[in-house]
Amino acid sequence: MSNYKVVKLQGINNQGLIEDQYNEGGRLYNKTYNDQHHLILSQKCDYAGGFTESMRSLGNKAYELLYNCQDLQKTWAKENNLNYNNDTWQTDILLAQLNKIKPNVVLFQDIFSMPENIRLDLKKLVPSIQLIVIRKGYPGERGFLGDADILFVSSPILYDRYKQLKPHLVYHSFDDSILNLFDRNIENNKVENISFSSIGNIRAPEHRYWILLELLKNTDIEIWGDENNKAYGNNGSIWLKSKIRKKMRPIMLDIINFLYNSSPTSFFKKNNAIYNKLKIFIEEVEQLKENDMYVQNNYGIHMHYYPEASLKKMFPRKVHSARFGLDYYELLARSSVTFNIHSSAARNTVDNMRMFEATGVGTCLLTDTGTNMNEIFEEDSEIITYKTMEELLEKYRYLRDNPKIAEQIGKAGQARTLKEHTVMHRCQQMDYIIKGKL
Repeated sequence: MSNYKVVKLQGINNQGLIEDQYNEGGRLYNKTYNDQHHLILSQKCDYAGGFTESMRSLGNKAYELLYNCQDLQKTWAKENNLNYNNDTWQTDILLAQLNKIKPNVVLFQDIFSMPENIRLDLKKLVPSIQLIVIRKGYPGERGFLGDADILFVSSPILYDRYKQLKPHLVYHSFDDSILNLFDRNIENNKVENISFSSIGNIRAPEHRYWILLELLKNTDIEIWGDENNKAYGNNGSIWLKSKIRKKMRPIMLDIINFLYNSSPTSFFKKNNAIYNKLKIFIEEVEQLKENDMYVQNNYGIHMHYYPEASLKKMFPRKVHSARFGLDYYELLARSSVTFNIHSSAARNTVDNMRMFEATGVGTCLLTDTGTNMNEIFEEDSEIITYKTMEELLEKYRYLRDNPKIAEQIGKAGQARTLKEHTVMHRCQQMDYIIKGKL
């Protein structure tokens, strides 16, 4: 099959950004579905837009459904005279859209776009669908993905975890069309540059919080990111849940192993989905038991089970609210050096989006490293890496004192990303695999 019709099911995580689009003078209200859809995609938030543009350039008919944008989706329902249940509007509208578009391929950017039982029956509910494609990026994912005809993963951890499904490793990427959307004030130096930034979730009580705390104490870093207030204080719910989970893991492991080993095999043969979920759950408990988030590499700093206070409370002038979409990319572009660290789930590998976003806009990236870094960037040439807190501080001070070198590294990183790591590069990779399956 030469070309095909593909729909990507895309969620927008940052609902505040969407609400702003509707609330700023009501500029999206009373507009058509197509106009609303275009304006939301133009914000370049959560991967939105680049996939469809690239797939269309490759000759395919591509569509992107923003399943959790309520006003947008209900506008489509109104324009198409669709009656839906208020409790299940999301699924009702999504299925109606798919049946109208009649795609050959559906790509789940987010498996939570519909209930699992609906996803498992999707080919029956939408008869035009020939392939179910699932793409997962976060290495902490442990959900059931066995219904995927093609599984794309962006993390070596996921590649190993789901190896029985024969996944394809497709790293995250950079949407280079963003470079044409920036306010030219950045290039004209009319907007103040940022010496050192961290832009993204603070993730307390993980190691990221503790490293950012040290950076706030010892550098001129500015942070833009969300904090979960439940993580703070010795009665914090995240701390409490982690303690309960730690106590329950060996008990749950014994129960699951008993069921797994003693239940009749004929039951699992008749219930393959249950069998696969049970296998994944056993693996999850085993891995969590062996690799608790609090005993991983701590980069030479002292960490506690819970932090005393939010970074915003301790450093109100240096910690700001999170930014999304084009505002996020503009902050990155204004930064001489930007900090990055992977989540605990990455476990000595690298895979996150910020590596490609920061290098894509030409910023010098100061990031932790992993066993697969040489597949993506050249260390200390295209990016700067660290393994300990001491090395992180030493390398930042060197970059601060040598801004020309930081600029050169930013340009080298950008050249590598634009050459190998754009959305189009990833779509070419996926397109080849999809065509081989149709």
